[in-house]
Amino acid sequence: MTLSMYQASVPVFLQGLANLSAILNKAANITVIVIQAGVMVTDMVANSEGKLPPGHLDLFATRRLATVEEVAAGVVYLSGPNAGFITGFVLDISGGYLAWTALASRKD
Repeated sequence: MTLSMYQASVPVFLQGLANLSAILNKAANITVIVIQAGVMVTDMVANSEGKLPPGHLDLFATRRLATVEEVAAGVVYLSGPNAGFITGFVLDISGGYLAWTALASRKD
């Protein structure tokens, strides 16, 4: 399994964008958080889980799709009063979808 330059650069780009946005908005007292949500069971994909390509769920460490409630829980916390010190942050709620990329890039 190989890792494309695009796959390798997206997480770095998102983190850099979050950091830069946090710095640029600090004077306005605006915190910046990027929510990187994975595939969720919504009305659009509710019936597709059994129709996904073979091995697709193997790309997720959880081996399942997320629920909207799981992603919403992260958003609710980060928009609440206890998250005021968090900024320049990327929250990955993808069920470990990106975790396999670290393994794909290993040479051993």
